[in-house]
Amino acid sequence: MDVLAQQMADNPNLALIREAIDRHSQDYVPVPGQRQLVTIPIVFHVIHDGDAIGSGENIADLYIME
Repeated sequence: MDVLAQQMADNPNLALIREAIDRHSQDYVPVPGQRQLVTIPIVFHVIHDGDAIGSGENIADLYIME
């Protein structure tokens, strides 16, 4: 909490930013007893030496999408 207090003192807009985030987050609070679908985006980075797709370290998209 000390760090947050210091950040708020250093940046007067931080309180407004936090309020905006809180308001936005309320749209995602589930209704009790109701299931909600949440999509979490995931990014994969394939590191390779320039091999063609599907060879060497450069695996095919099929392996990632499974």
